[in-house]
Amino acid sequence: MVLSGSAYFGIVQASGLKKRKSNLKSIERILMYLENEIRYKHSLISEALINASKKADKPFDSWLFYLGESVDSDIAVETDGFYEIWVLSLDMLRQDTFLSNEDLEELATVGQTLGYLDIEAHRAGLELEMKSLHERICEYNEALTGKMRISLIAGALFGILIVIVLV
Repeated sequence: MVLSGSAYFGIVQASGLKKRKSNLKSIERILMYLENEIRYKHSLISEALINASKKADKPFDSWLFYLGESVDSDIAVETDGFYEIWVLSLDMLRQDTFLSNEDLEELATVGQTLGYLDIEAHRAGLELEMKSLHERICEYNEALTGKMRISLIAGALFGILIVIVLV
């Protein structure tokens, strides 16, 4: 039982690594949606966020919708602006996704780009962030297989070690 439980723990860890990759790809798509909304439809930030929420995967759809609604609400008046709303909203993603703290910090810089600059700067900033994120996804993808194997092997070895200690 201990051995199978430890192996299961390794499988759960490996699954979390794979889900993080999926979350990063969702963020990449969201940035593309936002850039397209701003570049081609000339949408305001709130409209771009709400429109992107309609195309995004869960839980990113509710996060984007919340952001879009918050920009035009009393929350924006109570805070120091868009960037603060953006950073506070990242707690929603911290709970509901497999993104690391590093991923969320990188995502916070996107909020800074969108919050204080003009439309041209939004487009340029989003393009830069998309390139950076794409590179991170490629690097993560290269290391993913090895990390998944290590998680599975570590779980199995930990179970074997516990069985040996108990016997």
